[in-house]
Amino acid sequence: MPPGDPPDQEDAGNDGDGRRLVRRRNLDRLRQRTPPYAYGARPKAMKEKVAVLVGNLEKFKWCLFEGLQHPDIVQTTHCLRRELASMNKPMFERLQNAIGSIILTTKNTLERQLRLDSPDNQDQMTASMHLLFDGTRGIGSGGICLLPLRLKYSLKRIADNPHMSARQWFPEDTNLFYLHLFQGEGPIAISHRGPPFRAYEDLPTGLEFLEEDLDTLALQGRLPDYIVPCDDPNGIIAYYILNPTDSSIRLFIVRSHMNVANVLADAATKLLYRMEVLQLTFKGADNYVFKSLWPTIGHWVKEGVDPPKPSRKPPKPTPDPDRDAVRRSERLMDARTEPAPQTKPKASVPKRKVDSAPTILGMAGATRKRSYGKISGASEAKPSQRRASATRSKATTSTTTPKSSTRRAATKSSSRRSSTTATRSSARLASASKTEEPESDSSEPPKKKRNFLGNGKRL
Repeated sequence: MPPGDPPDQEDAGNDGDGRRLVRRRNLDRLRQRTPPYAYGARPKAMKEKVAVLVGNLEKFKWCLFEGLQHPDIVQTTHCLRRELASMNKPMFERLQNAIGSIILTTKNTLERQLRLDSPDNQDQMTASMHLLFDGTRGIGSGGICLLPLRLKYSLKRIADNPHMSARQWFPEDTNLFYLHLFQGEGPIAISHRGPPFRAYEDLPTGLEFLEEDLDTLALQGRLPDYIVPCDDPNGIIAYYILNPTDSSIRLFIVRSHMNVANVLADAATKLLYRMEVLQLTFKGADNYVFKSLWPTIGHWVKEGVDPPKPSRKPPKPTPDPDRDAVRRSERLMDARTEPAPQTKPKASVPKRKVDSAPTILGMAGATRKRSYGKISGASEAKPSQRRASATRSKATTSTTTPKSSTRRAATKSSSRRSSTTATRSSARLASASKTEEPESDSSEPPKKKRNFLGNGKRL
């Protein structure tokens, strides 16, 4: 920092025009923010998924090392640094080719993808443990790391199956890890509140391992240096003082959902940092970790390291199964609401041609009287026939042209006679409708009564 700058600022280079940029220093080092090297913002959905997997309480969050803590000081932490792709791209590409998920592309080819924002690369830690885990001097500068409790078994599985991915090596939902403190980084004190292990109640295998975890803790787990009561009558606060020079074989054991391959890769980056940057000579527990990890996974982080030879010829790689939809317990699966049924589209019905019914002036069925349509025979004629006859009459009338006034006079007289005849017919119909006669049940039209004289003449 150039002389004259206030203590809460530091030099951030220049903006290209010669003007020096000043970046305000983060005074609260406990509240870590997402570094500017990452591509894009942190996915909120993945952060919420981690919280659901861990199983936070209403007023507390569950730190991996310190148990139930205030939610404002618990942060979502990446095991492999999120800014790895931009800070050290060659290392990121080597890790991607070694442990990345095997994806089947749309072109029917297989490729590896290392998703650093996935839940199996994130967990919850308090701000102080987050700072100690990541370090402040770059990738691999953290003072602590996690190692699987079954270290030799995990490394053998990796060495014998180089064609697999991280999820194929370790498909378990959760695993047991122990905390390793590097030389020169201690001692540190950890205060743990609540149960010693997470229950992971929302995972199918969570409750099954709870009793086994307690047995493991009794055999290999580190005993607290001292215990004090807390506000909860059923809870205690246990204090652990970890020292890298301590020769005790007991371990500080935790259970996490992070993938074992990501945890081992993080430990390899921290070994590489102490080899190349700090140029340390490993001793004690660090030497044991280096001799165990480096022959198997050293080529993940450093170029020129030979990978181990598998005991048999590895088969061709296969794509990873989709595990995002099955990482839930049967209890949650049963509690889900059934999806709404999807109705099938109805078959289309062709339109039918319906002719309009004739106009009926009376209701013969209700009044037991003859209606106009039945008497006049209007119901017997179809509408199409009536329209056709009307059309022909109009055409005949329009095409006929009178040649003399005599013909016009004859036409007028015939129209008078037709109107008189229509008037008499309507009168007869009106008188006929007044007479009550039972309606015939037969479908045949009623017959008119005819009276004849003996000589056959009509009255």
